[in-house]
Amino acid sequence: VRSRGLGDVYKRQRKFMQSKIEPGEGLVGRCYLEGKTIFMTDVPEEYIKITSGLGLSKPRCLLIVPLKMNDQILGVLEIASFKVYEKHHIEFIEKIAESIAATISTVRINIRTNALLAKSQQQAEEMAAQEEEMRQNMEELQATQEDMERKRIEQERLQENLKQEEALLATLLNGIPDYVYFKDLSSRFIRASKSMLSLFKGFKSPDELIGKSDFDFHTKELAQIRFDDEQDIITGKKPPMINQVDHEVLPDGREQWVSTTKMPLYDKEGNAIGLWGISKIITDIKRAELEAKAKGQEALELSDKLITCRNEYKGLLSAIDPYIILIEFSPDGVIEHVNQPAQELFGLSEMQLKGIKHPEILRSKDEDDTQLLSFWNDLRKGKVKNRQFMGTIQGKSIVLNETYSPISNAKGDVIKILAILSQ
Repeated sequence: VRSRGLGDVYKRQRKFMQSKIEPGEGLVGRCYLEGKTIFMTDVPEEYIKITSGLGLSKPRCLLIVPLKMNDQILGVLEIASFKVYEKHHIEFIEKIAESIAATISTVRINIRTNALLAKSQQQAEEMAAQEEEMRQNMEELQATQEDMERKRIEQERLQENLKQEEALLATLLNGIPDYVYFKDLSSRFIRASKSMLSLFKGFKSPDELIGKSDFDFHTKELAQIRFDDEQDIITGKKPPMINQVDHEVLPDGREQWVSTTKMPLYDKEGNAIGLWGISKIITDIKRAELEAKAKGQEALELSDKLITCRNEYKGLLSAIDPYIILIEFSPDGVIEHVNQPAQELFGLSEMQLKGIKHPEILRSKDEDDTQLLSFWNDLRKGKVKNRQFMGTIQGKSIVLNETYSPISNAKGDVIKILAILSQ
């Protein structure tokens, strides 16, 4: 019987724990809604029973007290008793209800405070992470801006240097009396001196020559010969043409002799992009030279005139000498002559450079003795060699595009090697 009584109590407890009373529903709901104590001494028969292990009985009174805190109802306390409560009992229970309400309110506030604190801490961590990300983004943005500024300054410097070089070249092309020109890989003009207009009638500006070739001005046979020679120079099949005298017949039947220098044109990466040349009409001098052969003493005077003309032409080469690095080697690779740009490159005078062997100053960091020996053997056989030097000169890392052209005498023997270097 006792076990069954306890089982009934547990069932009722589970029932009460699982039940829910809405505000205004029953006495408990009314007490919650009105916020006033309800005290009953006439409890309905079926309203509630007080159960114990020995039995159950109807209570004599029922007390329902709101758990109120600052006019806020936090719950309801319901008490059934076999003894009727006195007034002071009820007041005491109401005080206890206020204390319980205060405790519940404090617990709720603590729970809400802890939740807000946890949320605040999470937000603070998220904000810190966002601030760190923003700081990194700002640093990256600043680094990017600084890099862009450096590039802008460098670009302005390069543009200024380019303008200066363009001005120098324009001054040379507009003032030089000889014929200076630059051609692309197809032997078409891409730049020409103003003096070239005297060769081609009907043109008012050197810019009008751009895109044209020798096929537009000479016979097909002569133009083809020049085209083939220029293509061989560009591709390295032939050495650069230096002071070569050519005889040609113009479409109107006139004869003329031209002293010509033609060399490959390279970009910064060492790739051939065309050809540049300088030509000088020496028809009068050449005719005088021919007549000199038949006139004895007069021939000697005309020969002197030819030498003078050649010296003038060498002077022309000297005019463009500052724009190229020129080194003359013996067939054994010993320096015999250097121009001023070469002296500036190595930081040594011509006297100091004379007698130095090629590998001592122009050995690339990846070249060995076997490669250099093969390189110079080819040069002594008359082969034109292109190479790229990568090494250190005067403490600086330097990349040079080099063209080595063997120079032969009338017998075909190589008497010197002409090296043209560009950065």
